[in-house]
Amino acid sequence: MLTVLNRKELCITFSIAQQSKIRDSLILYHIPYTINEITLSAPGLGAFDLEKECISQYIIYVHKDDFEKAKFVAKL
Repeated sequence: MLTVLNRKELCITFSIAQQSKIRDSLILYHIPYTINEITLSAPGLGAFDLEKECISQYIIYVHKDDFEKAKFVAKL
């Protein structure tokens, strides 16, 4: 089970395509993961002013015991 206490940050990306590719690799090798999506916003700055690709930040976590394997299969 993946909890805040036993997880390790695998990567941070703004690309939904890269996030999807990494997620598919982790699924293929049966590595449990969680993704934290942070939608960026600033006062007075609308989504129109941001590039479409950079609106959300994706933080991918894996179990600390699976970190090396996850790093290898995700090709980071």
